[in-house]
Amino acid sequence: MAMNLQPLLADGQWVAGQGVALSVVDKYRLVPGAQVSTASREQVEQAVSAAHAAFRRGAPGPYDRGTILERASALLEPRTDDFVRTMQMEAGFTQSDAAGEVRRCLQTLKLSAEEARRLAGDVIPLAGAPQQGARMGFTLRVPLGVVLAITPFNSPLNTVAHKIAPAFAAGNAVILKPASATPLTACKLAEVLIEASSDMIVKLQKL
Repeated sequence: MAMNLQPLLADGQWVAGQGVALSVVDKYRLVPGAQVSTASREQVEQAVSAAHAAFRRGAPGPYDRGTILERASALLEPRTDDFVRTMQMEAGFTQSDAAGEVRRCLQTLKLSAEEARRLAGDVIPLAGAPQQGARMGFTLRVPLGVVLAITPFNSPLNTVAHKIAPAFAAGNAVILKPASATPLTACKLAEVLIEASSDMIVKLQKL
C-alpha cells in the first residue's frame, strides 16, 4: 500500500526531501508505518544558511517568545491522543508512557515560556578591586546563534522540546535532526510551533 511521504520543514516551509526516503517501522507490527523524506547535502546547507539568516534578522522579543511557547503548550494539549498514537507506532511506547511524554512536554514548553521573559544578566559590585569602590559592572545574556539539536529515539517528544524550547526562549535559531526511527513526533511538534507563531511570522515579514 502506497504511503504519503512526510516532507521536511526548512525555512518555515514544508518541502520534499531530495535525499533517500526512509521507512518508519511500526514497532508493534514490524511493518512500515510511514515514510519520510530526507535532506540532500544541498538542502542541509540551505537550511543552515536559512537559520543563520533568521538569526541575523533577529528573534521576537522575550515577551513574544514566551507567548509563542505558551500557545504551543495550549495547542498541543488537545492533540494528546494524536501524539500518543504516533509515539505508540514509531517508538513502541505504551499508551501510559506516551501520555506521560506529552505531559512532560507541556511542562517543558510552559517552563521555557517563563524563562524566556526573565532571562537577564547580573549586576556586579567592583569594590573588591583597587580604587573601584564606587563602580558597578553588569553582564547581559545574549543568544549564541544557530543551535543544532540532535535527539534520540527513546524520548521522541520531550527530548525534542528540551532542546528546541530553551534555545528558542533564549532567542536562538534551531536546526533539528530527530532520530531516524522516530521523526514523525518531531514533525507534529513543529506543526504546533508553526501554528503557535503564525501571527508573529506575519508581523516579522512586514518589518
